Parts: sequence; C-alpha cells; structure tokens
Amino acid sequence: MQRRRGVGVHLGLEEAARALLRAAGEGELVDPAVIARAVGGEKPEGWGPLMQPLRLALVKLAHDGSVIIYRKGTPADPDTFRGLYKVGRGPNFDVWEI
Repeated sequence: MQRRRGVGVHLGLEEAARALLRAAGEGELVDPAVIARAVGGEKPEGWGPLMQPLRLALVKLAHDGSVIIYRKGTPADPDTFRGLYKVGRGPNFDVWEI
C-alpha cells in the first residue's frame, strides 16, 4: 500500500508528536525517529520516508512555540539546525490541549 503524502501525513505526525511529548512529560525530550515509528510502524520502509515530512512539521511547530528543537542538548534555531536532533515541549505546548 502506498502512503499518500500531504496534509494528512503532517497532521498524523503532529498528533503523534503531541501524544509522545505529552506522555514523556515536562522537560523530557523525544527522538523524532520514535515519532515517525509511531505513525509508520517499526519497519524502516514505513517510518524512514516520514523523517523529512516530520522534520518540516516540527519546524512549523517550533515557529508556533509549541515545541523546541534541541541539538546536542541545547535549543537550536529551527531554520538552521543540522544533523541529529530531539524535540521537547515549547512554551505554547499547552495550546494543544483539547
């Protein structure tokens, strides 16, 4: 089955990020691969292609203040960070609460 890219994928990734960050708790960081696996499954061919759309979704959420992107344990500029990263709750994270 081929996955359809677009808004639905981004929303699924954002919802997974929210749920995992909520479960992780305040001050905890989440590896983006864990978020991608929650959406795409455990096999690399399922979650691997989601890593770039996830990165874009997390950058958008970082601009909203909903998440903070961390590189080597310190907050990183969402527009210029490179390499491995993790994500944590931002100052506007609670806006997600329903």
